[in-house]
Amino acid sequence: MNAALMFRLTKLHLHSIKGNYVRTQTVKLPDGKEQEVTVFSGDTCLFLGQYTPFRTIVIHESAFSDKRLLSYVITHETAHKKQWWKFFIIPLELLVILQAPGFIGLSLTSIGQTIATHNWYHLLYFPLGVIVAAALITIPCAFSWIMELDADFQAIRTIGFQTFLNLKNNALKPSKHNFSSRAVINFMTHPPAGVTIRIWQWLHRKGKDLT
Repeated sequence: MNAALMFRLTKLHLHSIKGNYVRTQTVKLPDGKEQEVTVFSGDTCLFLGQYTPFRTIVIHESAFSDKRLLSYVITHETAHKKQWWKFFIIPLELLVILQAPGFIGLSLTSIGQTIATHNWYHLLYFPLGVIVAAALITIPCAFSWIMELDADFQAIRTIGFQTFLNLKNNALKPSKHNFSSRAVINFMTHPPAGVTIRIWQWLHRKGKDLT
């Protein structure tokens, strides 16, 4: 993809997440390699960093205030860049878009048919539609959680488990936010840091090295 086009698309992406373009710069990864990133600002952004659909990495400017935090964010997003299997989420999302509305419609239609015909048999389709629609939505969300956990685990191996704990005790978000639809979507696609910690500890239980 053309570099100029990627830059324009990245700026549009920043606008969609309530971020403002600040600069483009090269940062050094913990392994010594260099990575070009786009730095953005914004008080209501839900992310400290993202690997965008346009193969660019965007990082909130607040991450640069703490070297450990920057190492975590850049390692996490670089891990996403290396996840070749991340593209499997596209057909899963298409499945939700194409199929879930139909099952939700089936549930709503069953209510109308029940009222119109006074036949309670139609109401059996209500839970069926809800359950199938919920399952369709849950599958890509679970896949997204797996992607995030994998990226976090790679970051933990780089920065150390104790450092991750210290960062978790401080804010792993650029700012506090109120309950909103964006916050709900963030939870559906990103496991809380506490969940990541518990899973990591479970996988490395019984005296195994946590760093």
